[in-house]
Amino acid sequence: MIEQKLYQDQNFSLSYLVSGDPKNKTVILIPPGLGRARYYLPLIKILSNKYFVITIDLPGVNQSRLPKNSIPNIANSIIIFLKNLRLENPTIIGESYGGSVAILISQALKVEKLVLIVCGEYFTLWQKIILSLFFIPTQFSSTLRKIYKKALHSVASSKPNILDFSGFNDQQLKIFSQRFVKTIWFKLPPNYHSSVKILIVASDTDQIISRNNYSKIKNIFPNHKILYLHCNHFNCLISLEKNNYSDLLSFVSQ
Repeated sequence: MIEQKLYQDQNFSLSYLVSGDPKNKTVILIPPGLGRARYYLPLIKILSNKYFVITIDLPGVNQSRLPKNSIPNIANSIIIFLKNLRLENPTIIGESYGGSVAILISQALKVEKLVLIVCGEYFTLWQKIILSLFFIPTQFSSTLRKIYKKALHSVASSKPNILDFSGFNDQQLKIFSQRFVKTIWFKLPPNYHSSVKILIVASDTDQIISRNNYSKIKNIFPNHKILYLHCNHFNCLISLEKNNYSDLLSFVSQ
């Protein structure tokens, strides 16, 4: 049974879903965008067979009222909520934009493991991850600024969470994204190396991470636990083939 609940604080409110036995270990699932928790019901049901699953519903639908256009503020609000639950070493799963939030949460809370879900589809995800991490006020953002200072076309000062890619052609964007993967996404603090898992979900239409490129990526990052799953189109976990759910559950449980 999946139940929708609402956490209310003086400064924000948070809609979330709970499923599974509270006596089991806890998994915090953070979907990639606005109000998308309801699309993850099949995955939630699979995870709840083994875990107590709390799915965060980011701003956009239902009754969540969180600071918009500010990943650090959104993460801080979720941290307040999770601390109030007094959870013991949860596993945090974050996809895309939700992965950026998950990184910040894992830095503030004691977690058992962090699973970052990376979708292979080029236009639907890589730009989101770049946008998300670029403005997080941590070592990630400072490193990004140093590496890509010359490559960035422009940053809209009036909208600090929007990066303008209009000056790039497709090939430049592809190179930009590949460099991003190699230098930033996998360049996590040393204490993360034993606990971070990278889950790549990709479709046949992917331009960057395909079945053929997966082995190369795994060889580049031998210290990370990386799993490749195939989906039937570009919507990442939402369209994940059902026979891959058991592989995903096993990957999270390892």
